[in-house]
Amino acid sequence: MDPQTTKSILDLLKDINKRLHITIVLITHQMQVVKEICDRVAVIENGDIIEEGTMFDIFTNPQKATTKEFVSSIQNNELPDMIKNMPMSPTYTDGARPLIRLSFIGDSAGEPVMSTLIKKYGVDVIFS
Repeated sequence: MDPQTTKSILDLLKDINKRLHITIVLITHQMQVVKEICDRVAVIENGDIIEEGTMFDIFTNPQKATTKEFVSSIQNNELPDMIKNMPMSPTYTDGARPLIRLSFIGDSAGEPVMSTLIKKYGVDVIFS
């Protein structure tokens, strides 16, 4: 399906779930769809459920290799080349510039987190 049709169907399923209070079982390999619509997730490998939990738990702390592979397919955790080539230390030393990755969950992405950090602590921010 094209992206617009997929979005329309997902919106319809969410509306049906909300209005009629019914459980919808969705089987897919498309983790973006899972991320968009599911409250709970079960990962099946060779016919066995190898991991299950809330969407939040599965996406923030996958335990099994297959689940990690699925989750990484929609999350870009790769550092940009510019940062990869910088000298880094795993421990903080006074005067160092720490590298921090922020991930936002739910509506918190609408809060002025970066602006607050810059103003309150005078930090330099590089967006990638």
